[in-house]
Amino acid sequence: MAEPQLSLDSKKNYAGESAWAGSGGGFSTIENTVAPDVAYDADPKSGFAVYASTPGDTNRGWQVVGGTSAGAPQWASIIAVTDQGRALHKAGSLNTNQTLTALYSLPAADFHDIVTGSNGYSARPGYDLVTGRGTPAPTSSSPT
Repeated sequence: MAEPQLSLDSKKNYAGESAWAGSGGGFSTIENTVAPDVAYDADPKSGFAVYASTPGDTNRGWQVVGGTSAGAPQWASIIAVTDQGRALHKAGSLNTNQTLTALYSLPAADFHDIVTGSNGYSARPGYDLVTGRGTPAPTSSSPT
């Protein structure tokens, strides 16, 4: 998974994304494939707000956080919701291979294609080594 930088318009609507220079992506040193498959906003500058309330912590209050440790669990929750929908349709949960097959069989319109920015690899139309297929674009597709 790669981490793009999210942009919003003045009304806080989606305005696009750019590959984040601090993200991963590229050729795998472990697998005989390339990575990433997908992306999710995890740039700490455009991440998401959390409220820190640990007693004695000097960083209490609202903070914007990001990173792979933020984006990866959000993708996991998307898969969990998908599995819940599959269960309602009497289909089993997705394993890793099924998930990857499903991700690559989805139409391009199900992803925000990120075409600008670089982490050493340049984002471009379609699949690229910095943002994969892109970030999820909400659709009404069937979960099966």
